[in-house]
This record gives sequence, structure tokens and C-alpha cells, in this order.
Amino acid sequence: MTSWREVCADDTTLAALEDPPAPFWEWAEAVTGFGEEHELRAAYLGAYLRSGTWEGRNLAGVGLAFVCVAGWDAAGADLRGAYLESAELRGANLTEARLDDAYLFGADLAGAWLTGAHLSGTNLACANLRGADLTNADLRGADLTNADLRGANLDGADLTGAQVLRARFPDDLVNLAAEADRPGRALGRTP
Repeated sequence: MTSWREVCADDTTLAALEDPPAPFWEWAEAVTGFGEEHELRAAYLGAYLRSGTWEGRNLAGVGLAFVCVAGWDAAGADLRGAYLESAELRGANLTEARLDDAYLFGADLAGAWLTGAHLSGTNLACANLRGADLTNADLRGADLTNADLRGANLDGADLTGAQVLRARFPDDLVNLAAEADRPGRALGRTP
């Protein structure tokens, strides 16, 4: 049987997988859980999502935990309340996407484009945001506990009320924890 790791690494293995039953999203909800069957479904779902553009689509509340969608194009998509725990989203285009109140605990968003993304109230604890573009992102009230933001662009990002305990930020941002507590304060880089 093809493993989920093989599918995430090489989409050519998709030929070995059977088509998901219709409707697709009912089948996709079965992705949550552990074990080889769940891992394989998560891998297939990830490959399916990478196969086309999801720009501007309504995916609010969808469950995509542990899914590998590196390079996914979901700019402007509605992912409010989506469950994306430990999802592989490296290099994904989530520009101006609505991710308010989404669950992205442990997600890998390294190098992702989150310019102008709505991340208010989103759980990004333990997320990898290294090198992500968060320019003008709305992170008000987001949980960034233990998140890694080294190398991320946070120009104009609003972190009012964000939880930043043990988060790792770019070296050129000074006193970020104090800045995040100031109402209506957007961040900028030091000269």
C-alpha cells in the first residue's frame, strides 16, 4: 500500500490510489484520526487540493488535519474555523484568505504567503511560520505560543492581544511582546 509520506513527496503515486467516493467533502471529513487508512486519505486529499486553484472558494469549517498541501493556491479562500492541525502548508498562497478562528496548531507554514490574511483568533501555537509573508496580516487575538516566526515579514501586521509566549520572532523586531499588547498597534521593522 502507498504511504501518505510517499504521496506527499511524489504526486505520481496517485495512480495507485482509488478515487474518493462522492460527495468528496463527506469523504474528506473522515481524514481526521490516526492510522494508515487515515494517513492515506489525508495524503490523497492533499494531492487533490494541490491539483487545482481554490482561490476565493468557501472552505469554512473544513477538516484538513495532517494534510500535505505544500504550495496550495487558496488566495482569498474562506477557511474560517477550518481545522488544519499539523497541516503541511509550506509555500502555500493564502494571500487575503479568511482564516479567522481556524485551528492551525503545529501547522507548517514556512514560506507561505499570508499577505493581508485574516487570522484573528486563530490558533497558531507551535506553528512553523519561518520566512512566511505576513505583511498587513490581521493576527489580533491569535495564539502564537511557541510559534517560530524567524525570517517572517511582519510589516504592518496587527498583533493586538495576540498570545506570544515563547514565540520566536525575526531579529529585527524589537520588544514584540510589549508591542502586541498595545491596542491598535501594527508592527514594523526597525531601521
